[in-house]
Amino acid sequence: SADVLLHACAVETFGFVVAEALASGTPVVVPDAGGAADFVDDACAERFDRDGGEVAAAVAIVRLLRRPPGPLRAAAVRAAARVPAAASHFDALFALYDRCLRDGVAKALEDA
Repeated sequence: SADVLLHACAVETFGFVVAEALASGTPVVVPDAGGAADFVDDACAERFDRDGGEVAAAVAIVRLLRRPPGPLRAAAVRAAARVPAAASHFDALFALYDRCLRDGVAKALEDA
């Protein structure tokens, strides 16, 4: 049981731990970039500026803990239902890598 999950990694491509927390009804605090940021919305999470360090993360934790827990937990479960299956996520990621190799990184990212 947890009141909140702090996930501070901004460079991973998926976020299994965040997906599992959401499925358990645990709201999250995540950086404003990276795979974890893609899973969440304002109803179940707080984001922090990844360049702000531990102070920015701490402020986001306080913001989240000041919110009513019931709606946060319900929103977390709803957000978990929108998390793509790992296989689908990695299929899309590997397709992006293929486009980067074929078309050049800048062009492939433009199209993504």
